Amino acid sequence: MLRLLLLTAIILFSASESQSQKWADMLHDGRANFYEIQAEFESTWNNMENVRGSGWKPYKRWEYETEMRVYPSGEFPPRHQRYTEYYKFAATKGRNAQQVARNSNGNWQELGPKMWSNQNGWNPGIGRVNFIYEEPGNQNTIYVGTPAGGLWRSEDAGQSWTPLTDQLPSMGVSGIAVDPANPEIIYIATGDRDANDYNGVGVLKSIDYGVTWQTTGMGWNISDGVKSNWLIMHPADAQILYLATNEGLFKTEDGAESWYKIHNSNIREVALHPTNPEIVYAVSNRLYRSTNGGLNFQSVSEGLPASSLVNRMSLAVSAASPDFVYILAGDDNSSGLHGLYRSTDAGLSFSLRSSSPNILGYSNDGSSGGGQSWYDLALAASQSNPGRIFTGGINVWRSNNGGTSFSPVSHWVYPSSNGYTHADIHFLRYYGNRLYCGSDGGIFRSPDNGISWEDISSGIGNTQLYRMDFSEIDPYNILVGTQDNGTNLLRDSTFYHILGGDGNGAAVNDNDPEIMYASYPYGSIEISTDGGESFEGITQDIDEDGLWVTPYILDPSDQSVLYAGFQSICRHTQSDGWEIIGNFGGEQFRT
Repeated sequence: MLRLLLLTAIILFSASESQSQKWADMLHDGRANFYEIQAEFESTWNNMENVRGSGWKPYKRWEYETEMRVYPSGEFPPRHQRYTEYYKFAATKGRNAQQVARNSNGNWQELGPKMWSNQNGWNPGIGRVNFIYEEPGNQNTIYVGTPAGGLWRSEDAGQSWTPLTDQLPSMGVSGIAVDPANPEIIYIATGDRDANDYNGVGVLKSIDYGVTWQTTGMGWNISDGVKSNWLIMHPADAQILYLATNEGLFKTEDGAESWYKIHNSNIREVALHPTNPEIVYAVSNRLYRSTNGGLNFQSVSEGLPASSLVNRMSLAVSAASPDFVYILAGDDNSSGLHGLYRSTDAGLSFSLRSSSPNILGYSNDGSSGGGQSWYDLALAASQSNPGRIFTGGINVWRSNNGGTSFSPVSHWVYPSSNGYTHADIHFLRYYGNRLYCGSDGGIFRSPDNGISWEDISSGIGNTQLYRMDFSEIDPYNILVGTQDNGTNLLRDSTFYHILGGDGNGAAVNDNDPEIMYASYPYGSIEISTDGGESFEGITQDIDEDGLWVTPYILDPSDQSVLYAGFQSICRHTQSDGWEIIGNFGGEQFRT
């Protein structure tokens, strides 16, 4: 409880005073190189504190993951490179690449995490979910797209899950569509929409229920630098699909064989009018509307804020009132709420419904400033009650009066009296009376309009791990640090969520597995001497900063000694504490 109170004290920060977040636009645009984005971020933040709800942590995760993978110039490798090389390798074997993968699993056993049991943490979960799709007419079959773990399917309403893209190179999935007349035909838009964790290779298609996948006419080796954001299918013609990307909106009319661009902007989401699919809505930081299936678009401004004030929009429509269109706008200055808007004339004009409280902040009463709408922003409308909408930022909020007032229905701290969905909401959508939520911790579902939530993630192996360690005398006692899902301990075949936040480094004593070390970003290291039941900080007296993932290791010959790389090389023993034993000429230690 003390740790949670300290965390709450630290995050009492208003990001509303931050500058316009140009770095976020550069990150999603796909044209700037890594060092240009990094320099813009550092200039904007100017050493401001890393606090929850401001967008700092999602950026730092991306920076850590990306910096070690770019060219010295800062240029990113071609998005299709891994995919292309993978197929080249298969060709040397004279076999189909996906068949090679299925026959080359080796002697590996997956250990997880694929489920969680909470111990002392406050944000248990499995891993981030980008997109959720329920097979038309079959609520038992659910698809989930993840940022790095590919595509997963459940055929028993979320009780168990099967991976469908393990035979492909690691990739993200940010859009899914299934032919309602022939569910053997599946389309996925590849890549990671919100955090750029993994690049994509365009739109892939399966005609055998996900057993094998083929490239389509939309491939990133043709237009390198393009990133998938959203994918939808025409309700009456399964040959027609719309793909939203950072390079514009594309359309196919022949089942993804060929595509043509119908709009040039960085489109984040696209939706069709519920009864007239010739009306197409597309959003970036403004709304575009077409009345002829995307042949041409008009920018809608009446009642909506200027695009310069908005970093991103999310949209939702309702079959209960087909001419209703809702827009959730993130503020370009603070990344908190700019406003919730509604149209009752099929998107021709809008009115502001509310601009407070800040439903995109970390608090469950809307009192916190700022947010991270550049990273997580979602909106859903009930298909039976057009006045009922749900918004997603860090938490989920509900309005029953068309957006004039909101109440929280989930909170990121576990357990929560509001109901728990893991923080950072990337996707909200109704299928029938079932509301689905995709967050940094997995897939959650509400059967009663947000009154209660169930976590149906168990079985999905998409956790993103930073570091892991285990004791030589107890190799199945494994400690892992994970992206936004805390530090987890595998013990007796169960993963226990033992610390919250971002779990980073991990170390377990080879001679006594009851002694273990876990850490938070920037080298905040803690020790447990009771097998993870409790932890105590050991870096309070360190005046130096570490990296986002600070390296540390136990001395192989003396397990009571720990070495860590901050700005200096430091040595720690429980009896003597810390001492500096080396430096790097003023340069910060890098892994």
